[in-house]
Amino acid sequence: MFSKEESVRLQKEFWDAFDQRTAKIPVKGRGKKRWVLSRTGIKGMVLKFEADKKSASVIWEIYYKKPEKIDQVFELLVSYKAVINEFLDPSFVWEEDYRIETFDALYSCARIYKTIDNVSIFKDEDRNVIFDFFIENMTKIEAAFNELQDILKEKI
Repeated sequence: MFSKEESVRLQKEFWDAFDQRTAKIPVKGRGKKRWVLSRTGIKGMVLKFEADKKSASVIWEIYYKKPEKIDQVFELLVSYKAVINEFLDPSFVWEEDYRIETFDALYSCARIYKTIDNVSIFKDEDRNVIFDFFIENMTKIEAAFNELQDILKEKI
């Protein structure tokens, strides 16, 4: 087990190493690869990476204060599922009511995500496995998002 300070240091090292690995991805005429992440241009919609001591995930997340809005936007994505699945493989999970517990709250969101289990950001030997997983699968999510971005902006 790590102290809090050691844990924070190791997490920073992990994400810094991932940033260095991402910098090596060839990007046509744009320099360094920049992930979309929170820059979707759509309020309440983010693409994100998550990793901890047990697993790593790539996520397309929909979050709003009002559950009805989450449902509405998720149903819009479901209506374009055929298009999205041209980019994502069948192992991606579509979950309309995903619950996230933080240290002080529980909140709901909708997610399209993929997880790899039994990897840890604290193990050097897992880094390349996680990095490869992140790059391969976030590239798929971004491609699907980019295909629908204009339609989503118009309809949300």
